[in-house]
Amino acid sequence: MLIAVHGVTPTAGLEVLRDTARHTGTTLHAVAEAVIGQALGRALPEPVRRELHAAAQRHTQGNPPGRPA
Repeated sequence: MLIAVHGVTPTAGLEVLRDTARHTGTTLHAVAEAVIGQALGRALPEPVRRELHAAAQRHTQGNPPGRPA
């Protein structure tokens, strides 16, 4: 999901999930579960959505989608 939407590598995708968990005070498992829920049509909790976007931006900064971070 993160690879397709944000254009991050698999390694960077894991870092995005870890950063999001760290900055939202939740577990990596809960963040991953929320991302899977989004793929199934559920809304992401707002703090997770905000931080997920910010973390993805940090890991793709200077790299257009489709290019390795």
